[in-house]
Amino acid sequence: MAKKSKQIARDLPLVAIDLGSDSIRAMACEFVCEDRFRVLGVEETRDRKGAIQNGEILNSNNVGWAIRQVLSQLANRINKPELPNAFLCLGGKSMHITDKTMFHDLTSKREVTEDMLEHFENECRKIMQEELAPQMVIDVMPSFYVVDGVEQDEKPIKQKARKLEIHYIVFYMERADQRELIGMSFQAAQRNIEHEVIRMEALLSVFACVDGDNILSDGCAVLDLGAETTTLAAFKNGQYIFYRCWGKGGKDITDHIAAQGVSEEWSEELKTEYGYAAPDYVDQNKRLRVPANDEEGGEFIISSEDIAHVIEEQVEENLRPVFSALKRIEPHVDRLYLTGGGAMLQGLAEYIQDRTALRVLFGAHDVVLTRDTPPDYLCPTYSALVGTILLGQEFRKAHPTEPPKGGLFSGLLSKMTKPINDSMPDLFSNMDY
Repeated sequence: MAKKSKQIARDLPLVAIDLGSDSIRAMACEFVCEDRFRVLGVEETRDRKGAIQNGEILNSNNVGWAIRQVLSQLANRINKPELPNAFLCLGGKSMHITDKTMFHDLTSKREVTEDMLEHFENECRKIMQEELAPQMVIDVMPSFYVVDGVEQDEKPIKQKARKLEIHYIVFYMERADQRELIGMSFQAAQRNIEHEVIRMEALLSVFACVDGDNILSDGCAVLDLGAETTTLAAFKNGQYIFYRCWGKGGKDITDHIAAQGVSEEWSEELKTEYGYAAPDYVDQNKRLRVPANDEEGGEFIISSEDIAHVIEEQVEENLRPVFSALKRIEPHVDRLYLTGGGAMLQGLAEYIQDRTALRVLFGAHDVVLTRDTPPDYLCPTYSALVGTILLGQEFRKAHPTEPPKGGLFSGLLSKMTKPINDSMPDLFSNMDY
């Protein structure tokens, strides 16, 4: 890891960085009051060298250069000499989830302490790392506790217990080298990871601020649509009941448009400016003159409905496994949040709403930001960064004098302690698509 800054983190702006599939984004904020933040600036740099694929780092030197560039640009934007630290948002196709229950016989009635629970959590992490090797465990989150056969509504600190049952959610990376590559990337950038936040935790945290903590107990699903990945997670009563990431995203839609003979540059513009998820949702069938992807400089006419037909083919392919999973999730949650850059495709919310019994909502984060926030920063592209800022501020409050250091923050699950009903299906089992 890079040399630690002599500055105490609390004196620095809150900075979040997201290593996305096609770009690296960074946001700087200042804490205003309660859960309200002011955006100081946002910067982004495109991954032109294929250093990140499906959210996985392939070349740490190239990623390190991009991290250094985007944080330097952000520092210039907000008139700071340097931004040495950042909260890192973790996600991508390499990340998976499973559950683990640990049973502890304390022999005699003993008071449960923070040190005891931390010891048991480390023990669980060690056991899971052995079970999952060579895959890499990146976080173990307590989900709920059972003390002497009685389920607990909160962490049982200072309670006396003879037998302690702890249910954990375990996040792990399929590629064991990812943690090392993340560290090497920040070392190459000469920057520090102030703390790490799991992307879905960041999203859930900010949506809970907007719509209330009841979404965590009543149950909700989040569909995060990125450039190269599509991630679906479902959460109920303090536990993830589903988590899966597929290697399909918005870039596949762009490529499918380009395959029709459209230049790459125009394919992206057609998708973002004129694209609809399906022809049924086109409100005005415009006719566009588009440069062809050939050496002769030709062009052709294409309509909004033509583009929508092409997009629908790829959207159906991208979302086929999502709809299969939603059929199993629907009885246990009442809403689905759409987020990520891919959620901005026109008509996508209606397209999904017509195919699921869930309420489909755009994942918003406006209530977390001050009213003077520029409208561009309210789009779903930035929800994960805002959620990372939110959890980062909670971490700083809990560790006001600590210098930056790595580690995963269990933001939501530490607050939610109610177990899942026994009738809940086993959504952690492998699913055939």
